[in-house]
Amino acid sequence: MAITDWFECTISIDGTIAEKYDEDPENTSDDFDSNIVRKYIEARSGANFCVDFRAKPGYRFDCDYLLFEIKLDGEWKAGPVIKKSSYSPTRGAKGTREGSEYGKGSEWSLRKFKFGDLEISGSSSYAICLAGRSHTL
Repeated sequence: MAITDWFECTISIDGTIAEKYDEDPENTSDDFDSNIVRKYIEARSGANFCVDFRAKPGYRFDCDYLLFEIKLDGEWKAGPVIKKSSYSPTRGAKGTREGSEYGKGSEWSLRKFKFGDLEISGSSSYAICLAGRSHTL
């Protein structure tokens, strides 16, 4: 999905990695940030999905952990965390988030990520965008 030199993000729908599509350069605004990578996938009405992040081999891991940020419909969701202790310079490391945890005290549940019911009319198509900053941390 969104890929930079050291990081990769994919979306899996019902266990299968979704095919990615590049952004149409004609649809970008004049104030487009060249440090952002955008890719699109087809949303499947009512399907569950998860977000996978990967720190690639060779990344210089100089912090205790990496937190990947997920925003859905403009709302922040807790992203996966990759700890330095789980990272291998030759294999990299992966973190997955399949939903949002909610609750309080000892009563917590997972609300899985799920595409809403989509209405498609005419030649319109629906997609979600993944954006990732392409800078070295």
